[in-house]
Amino acid sequence: MNSGSDTSPTHSATQGAALVIFTVLCWGSLPLVLKVLVSEIDPVTITWYRFSGAALIIALVSGRGGIDQLKVAFRESSRPLLLIAGTGLTANYVFFMGGLRFLTPGVAQIVMQLSPLFVVIGGVFLFNEPFLKHQWLGVGLLAIGCALFFNQQYAQVHDLDSDFILGAGLLVLAAASWSGYLLAQKKLLQTLSSRTLMLICYLTGIVVLGLDADHRRIQILTTETLLVLLLSIAITVTSYLAFATALRHIQASKAGLAIANIPLVTIVGSTLLAPYIDRLPEENLNTVSIIGAILVVTGSAIGTVGATTSHPQPPPE
Repeated sequence: MNSGSDTSPTHSATQGAALVIFTVLCWGSLPLVLKVLVSEIDPVTITWYRFSGAALIIALVSGRGGIDQLKVAFRESSRPLLLIAGTGLTANYVFFMGGLRFLTPGVAQIVMQLSPLFVVIGGVFLFNEPFLKHQWLGVGLLAIGCALFFNQQYAQVHDLDSDFILGAGLLVLAAASWSGYLLAQKKLLQTLSSRTLMLICYLTGIVVLGLDADHRRIQILTTETLLVLLLSIAITVTSYLAFATALRHIQASKAGLAIANIPLVTIVGSTLLAPYIDRLPEENLNTVSIIGAILVVTGSAIGTVGATTSHPQPPPE
């Protein structure tokens, strides 16, 4: 009896690769969309609406089974970890967009490459995971790459009130918050599905940010800006679902290597689109910065290969 070609290993791998590429393009373009939004809407309000839209869509996709899993999740003794994961993801979203107010999308993505390093370090101290030799190489390349990438910002380092220092500081907090979410997720995924966990995190963010969200600001948005907000919600959900599906067809390590290239997608996209979008600033990178970006991506990829803390997950945005 012939088995359908659609279930063959080759087809499965091709489908997984296509979904990962789609995810990388989505996550690489998302900071461009958020940069446009954050020029008109504050980070808290943007996050609340992104979480609300994403939670609604995931709840609809999950159906009755998803609601039943929520009931089970809240009966478990994992409530403290759920709180850490939910607040960590919420803080990541808010801090990331706060940093975007001061920096270009490409620069923001490079700073966020600290998050895999934070996760690996957390795994070493919290879960006694080994820090492998090649990961030291990854850390070294990451450090050298950052030093080269930010060569044009050295003059601002001594000014504590500069946009660069403020933006970079918020993004470091975003990376740390993402790491807390991911480390809590490691334990939670032993008893919960990734979809249920994401839904709980979104609901947590909705509650935490509800009182501070400026709903009146949304009511006076132009049609164009409202469409951009809806686009950010669509990218958030579709990319997450695509990546979750991809991990069923492709090894997590290979997906992780592809995801490491997200900053390059952001930089290329920003360079190509900035001349045509008023609220999207140009990256203005020199040759040294470009070499630094490549080293950062390479170091991030090498540093995370072999790490057992978790499967690659949606990036902090």
